Amino acid sequence: MAKLADELKSTWRTRLCKDCPQQNQKNRQSIARWLLGEDLERFDNLTLRELAIANQAIDYRFRILQQRYLTVEPAAAYRFLIVRLGSVAIQCYSRQTWLALS
Repeated sequence: MAKLADELKSTWRTRLCKDCPQQNQKNRQSIARWLLGEDLERFDNLTLRELAIANQAIDYRFRILQQRYLTVEPAAAYRFLIVRLGSVAIQCYSRQTWLALS
């Protein structure tokens, strides 16, 4: 694994320990893997600008996860997630209908 990938992984593990002390180690590792993705070597091929954008995207996903799902009870988080997925499906269907009618 590349040096940059190791650095990103270490940075996010540290941040998750600081920002999510209520989560156990296994959950924090899962969150870090989800945030960074499977292919960590892809970060080595990015330019500095692309890397900055990727870091912003990871930070944005983490803030959404933290605000909407990690701070609420599991049943409520699941309900929020299902409602959001349902609204995406409805929006997609309404756009398809709108395109078909135009």
